[in-house]
Amino acid sequence: MAGSALAALGAKAAGPALAALLAAAHPHQVIRLPAGHYHGHFVLAVPGVSLVGSPGAVLDGDGSGSVLTVKAPDCAVSGLSLCGSGRDILADDAAVRVEGTRGVRLDRLSVANCLDGLYVLKSDRVHISHCHLTGIGGRGIDDNGDGCHLFHSGSVNLHDCRVEGFRDGLYLEFSPEARIERSTFSGNHRYGLHVMLTSGTRFSRCAFTDNAVGSVLMYSKHIVVEHNLFARQKGAIGQAMLFKENDDSVIRDNELVGNTTGFFIDGSERNLFTGNRLVANGWGILLFASSSQNRFVGNAFLANDFEVAVDMAAASNRFTGNFWSGRVGAGTDTPYNPVRPFAFLAIQRPDLLAFGSTPAARALDAAFQIVPGLIGMAVQDEHPLATPPRVASGIAQEGCP
Repeated sequence: MAGSALAALGAKAAGPALAALLAAAHPHQVIRLPAGHYHGHFVLAVPGVSLVGSPGAVLDGDGSGSVLTVKAPDCAVSGLSLCGSGRDILADDAAVRVEGTRGVRLDRLSVANCLDGLYVLKSDRVHISHCHLTGIGGRGIDDNGDGCHLFHSGSVNLHDCRVEGFRDGLYLEFSPEARIERSTFSGNHRYGLHVMLTSGTRFSRCAFTDNAVGSVLMYSKHIVVEHNLFARQKGAIGQAMLFKENDDSVIRDNELVGNTTGFFIDGSERNLFTGNRLVANGWGILLFASSSQNRFVGNAFLANDFEVAVDMAAASNRFTGNFWSGRVGAGTDTPYNPVRPFAFLAIQRPDLLAFGSTPAARALDAAFQIVPGLIGMAVQDEHPLATPPRVASGIAQEGCP
């Protein structure tokens, strides 16, 4: 059935007719979908089929199941709006479900009113671009899905997308070697980016804004996070980046602005933090004793309430050649310890933060200048910079893509 014939059908008949057309497609057929509302559940199960939507073409699942499921290799879906998936969290109902295949391309899709936006399951080399994914309004963490969920899927490429209003904007689980570029993750209820048990993934030139937490790297390794913006993750959690048992990764040339916490680092080892700018955050870094052998080189700490807070008196983490705006009137050969004694206490008793600007807190900090051994040398920059390093080129801006 040609596109013109589909267009001539009424709304009730168009959905079943499209489902039949997809089932009868031959390999590598291009099916052009005219404007209209197509109700039902649709499956691409023939290799190489392309489903191309005209402006105004909408697939609607009417509140049950996944709207479109792709099961065949090398299929492409572009130019469609999708809405009305089911709400079954255990079934991972989604606008588009890519399952057990490879080489699928999803481009210029608009998703709204779906539990999960895109769910990629046990599929490799999936390419996702120029998609706008919006979560279900009025739903929180416990009853919302993810904008894009990758599970046991390798070498996925996602770029130039906007994801907002889900539980997690992007969730990678057992999904190595992904490339995430030039995308915005905003207003998600839990994490903008959630990486779990994954290695070899790169995130670059993305913006993470106004999420509960910008990104979380958990039980993972060999991750590269570069040239990203993390802004206004606020509230009781409010971390720009949270590291939990994440090792051997590179975090470089990112900008962290106006978050409750910049880097929250727990149980993580041998990570390199370099060229990052931490500006006007509450805590610049919260660094726990469970973390070791991390290096902080060439970063700029500017107007954070607390530059670094630790919960230990000594550790093997190394700071060298960073700029500290709280350091005044000393040369580059004078070591600098950015940890305020008050912050050392407050990290263990957060209720003390209410007294951070009081004379008592200032007196405690002043006492440390006389007796620096009070909290040891957990953070000691041996060669602090006299001026901030130049801003790295390519940092993502708000509003991308």
